[in-house]
Amino acid sequence: MEVWKLIVSFLSGGLAGAIFKHFVDRYRNRIQKLECRYIEDEIISKLPVDYEDTTHNNLHSKKFKIVNTTNIDIDEIKIVFSFEPQSVVAKWTSYSKAGNDIPKGRTYNKKNECQFIIKHFNRNEEVEIYLEIGNVNNDRFNITEMNITGVKVKYIDKRKNTQRKIVTMVEKRELNASS
Repeated sequence: MEVWKLIVSFLSGGLAGAIFKHFVDRYRNRIQKLECRYIEDEIISKLPVDYEDTTHNNLHSKKFKIVNTTNIDIDEIKIVFSFEPQSVVAKWTSYSKAGNDIPKGRTYNKKNECQFIIKHFNRNEEVEIYLEIGNVNNDRFNITEMNITGVKVKYIDKRKNTQRKIVTMVEKRELNASS
């Protein structure tokens, strides 16, 4: 009888441990939420303005803060900011604990998109992104993550109530359809 109790307790303990580990792994491996906080925006100019070698109908500034709220350290992630098809990203700057322009932001084939590659993005770290956008009509934008699985960007509007206007975050397909 003693041997039987020992075998039953050993098997049930192993089963309970396996079930517990299953739920812990399921919780850890769920889709993580990376926060993108919209800090502030401002209209720099409503009149046509010359910026470097181009002229823009208007110029807006936007400030975002990307926070790693996941439970993992991300080796590398690419964040893409997309704006209306006729918009132009005129200036971009990023700030992190490593300093200015680290990670580097770049515009690629499309002038209305800006990509930021964040390397060694540890838990609870923050990266501030400042953008100046020209030729804005409806003030719509989209934020997406690329080349990483299991992480989604969660948009949070942290602007003051006096700053909140009709700025909306939309899906990428809606942004392209509004042209």
